[in-house]
Amino acid sequence: MALVQCKGCGIKRAVGFMPTTTCGLLLMPVFGVAVVSGLAGFDYFREVHIAGRLIIGLLAAILGCLISAVAVHYIPWTLEWCLAMTRRCPECKGRKWSYPFTEGFGQ
Repeated sequence: MALVQCKGCGIKRAVGFMPTTTCGLLLMPVFGVAVVSGLAGFDYFREVHIAGRLIIGLLAAILGCLISAVAVHYIPWTLEWCLAMTRRCPECKGRKWSYPFTEGFGQ
């Protein structure tokens, strides 16, 4: 459950299914997709020289990392923001919520 903050009164609420604290577990699927896409890009071009295969594999890993980061992070948080917008604030009765965020470690 990520946190959202009311823009009217500043109250914080936990909504949805993403964690409320900063969590390294969300990086595991991103790095997994990056490694798999990099190895697939490296293996797909077997007839290319080794330097070219390394560059293609690196570019595939970077592209896979960016795409999976959007899929793992921003899409679920946008869904949580949409869920938060359907609810009224318990204090000021407004529907203006911030984009979901986490508190981080030690706060």
